[in-house]
Amino acid sequence: MILIEANVEGYGRLVNERFAFGEGLTVLHGPNESGKTTLADCIVRLLFGYPEHQYSAALDKRRPWKNPSTFAATLVYRLDDGRVLETHRDFSTSEVKTTTFERPVMRPVRELTGTRKVSPGTHF
Repeated sequence: MILIEANVEGYGRLVNERFAFGEGLTVLHGPNESGKTTLADCIVRLLFGYPEHQYSAALDKRRPWKNPSTFAATLVYRLDDGRVLETHRDFSTSEVKTTTFERPVMRPVRELTGTRKVSPGTHF
């Protein structure tokens, strides 16, 4: 799997941020509290959801600092078979609505769409 881009509407300290990843190694750098770990956590949660029994506590740790109502992100990634998928999670709802589309046609991928427990990262 190759990450292409992450669009963070709101997740922890990250608000309205876009991150583009290169084909090779991408290095995140910056001072403390700039959002490096938050971005890594956001990507993991986009791919693997919040399966923990106590997910509400884990979710609350990443609620946006500035605008708690905008708590969502999107990840675009390419699979080894060449398909490009886009997964969007709305963390602001209790079930964390999750939708995954096959790009560029934006065809829904039903098995990777649902709630917080849907884990696109475990299917590939």
